[in-house]
Amino acid sequence: MQPFQYAIGNPLITFGRNTTIPVSKCEVQPYNVQNQDFQVERTDENRFGVDTLVPAPIIFTMAIQENYILPQFEHLYPGGLEPDDLFSLRGTLLGQLARTWKARNVRMQWGTVVPLYFCTRDGEVLRIYGRPGKFQYAPDTARADWIDIQAEFRRADTFAHTDTEYFVGSPNPATPLAGMPPGGAPLTAERGLGDADSWVRIYIQGPAVNPVITYGDQVIQTVSHLPAGVSMEISTYPWQRRFVDTNGINRRMEIVGDTLYLDQIQFMEGESIPVSWTADSGSTTSDSQMWFLWREAYNVI
Repeated sequence: MQPFQYAIGNPLITFGRNTTIPVSKCEVQPYNVQNQDFQVERTDENRFGVDTLVPAPIIFTMAIQENYILPQFEHLYPGGLEPDDLFSLRGTLLGQLARTWKARNVRMQWGTVVPLYFCTRDGEVLRIYGRPGKFQYAPDTARADWIDIQAEFRRADTFAHTDTEYFVGSPNPATPLAGMPPGGAPLTAERGLGDADSWVRIYIQGPAVNPVITYGDQVIQTVSHLPAGVSMEISTYPWQRRFVDTNGINRRMEIVGDTLYLDQIQFMEGESIPVSWTADSGSTTSDSQMWFLWREAYNVI
């Protein structure tokens, strides 16, 4: 992707600068504040409760540049157009974009979201999670060069997340993609880019019994029996908050002790923390490994 381009869907449709779907306006709607304010009885004062933020949509104003054969050149195609001909795409791009925005496979599944990709001025690709919303277009009744479109993307949270997922794994420089062994010396995980608190993902490869993960001054304690050849994931990402294994078994009830709720397990902006893990004695082998992963988060796109 190039700076100031967006992409969404499967397969991806790219729009924005230097594409046939230029964006003339991108309006990031302000989030709503769900407050619990109340006035103190018989006073001129307010008391404030717990405020929560309600994400609001991003609205794109854009246009599709379609391709047409000029009348004076129509005789050059007496047998019709080849499938890969530039002009054979006329009329299909709007349909593809409309289909992507209807997002049937997404909106028919509870809790499912998709990433909207955005390439920043400096070339970094960010993910904004949510669902496509309303889609409005001008009918192509006069073979206009441009078809005006307004499309809404309903955000799942108020942050943007990096496309790159960072991790702490092997302490051995010769095998940097390998995981951390149980009982090893803590390794340092360091936030370096984002200006917002991030969530994390912890991946453990068995065998291991009752893994305990320590990150900073917090602990994630489990009563999980993980056999050899099975892995488990504890994800606190808002778009994929879960504790499951590779057999599809939900293990969320296996988190015990003073462990924070999944939505409270975060990696704070600018923080540097030690990460390590252990399991019950005799339950691990050389195959037992753990990865601590996160995406950098930003308050704005």
